[in-house]
Amino acid sequence: TVFGVTDDGYIINRPRFFREILNAHIRLIPTISKTIKESQQNANVFVTRLIHNLQSLNGQNIQELYDLVSEKELSDTTADQRKNLILRRLDEQRDTIHYTIQNLVKNNAATKIQFSVFKKLFSGKTEKLNKQIHDLRRAFLNVAHNFFQSFYDKNITLNIGEYSGKVYIDYEAFMVSIYQILENAEKYVKRDSDINISFVENNKFVEISIEMISVKIHDHELGKLSQEYFRGDEAKKLTDSGDGIGMHIIQKALQQNKSVLIIENNLDNVVLSHAGIKYE
Repeated sequence: TVFGVTDDGYIINRPRFFREILNAHIRLIPTISKTIKESQQNANVFVTRLIHNLQSLNGQNIQELYDLVSEKELSDTTADQRKNLILRRLDEQRDTIHYTIQNLVKNNAATKIQFSVFKKLFSGKTEKLNKQIHDLRRAFLNVAHNFFQSFYDKNITLNIGEYSGKVYIDYEAFMVSIYQILENAEKYVKRDSDINISFVENNKFVEISIEMISVKIHDHELGKLSQEYFRGDEAKKLTDSGDGIGMHIIQKALQQNKSVLIIENNLDNVVLSHAGIKYE
């Protein structure tokens, strides 16, 4: 039973009109309820994903530190003993400790990105953009340095062109989009190859061009790459760890800076194969 109450004199004197208004509202109730339920479910999915990703990054950081000094050694020693133990391990591993530090820095950046993605794109709140003038190449490098070691480990030569221009952007949204793009590049680029990055002015805009040999993108997949949860056939063969949301996040983050992502596949019409995976 639905009861309608009004103090509007115009409606009170027109009961038939009042019933029509009530019936219209009643018909909307299932749609409104469904929308609210879907929004709550989506919010729960995003929060669950955020928690999972943060737990994973925290676990990686803990493992990096325990590889240096074990949990048992830390718990079974006094403060002075721990200090001397850590200093000794740092000295013993001075040739490799930079890997640990770089991994911790990268995971810290990834953690910041996770919070930014949630706050900017999925919190349900309208975030006010903080657009300022930034040196484009410097802003790009501020993100890219987190991937230098992993590209080096894959024998990837990263060629970043010169550029001195400035852009008017929301830095946090820019950071999210570039981080996700480079994370995808790190995952899908062919080992022992080059990644060429250039900055090209086009009227009032600047194009960031990233060329590389990556897992093949089939023609029928091009229009689907930015769809949430979609993954290409070759990407699935390479790894099953992806969740198919990276490109979706990139597009949403780029939109906040009035930018777009354009993906072009097989520019040189050459398809390579390695370990059963097609690259182009």
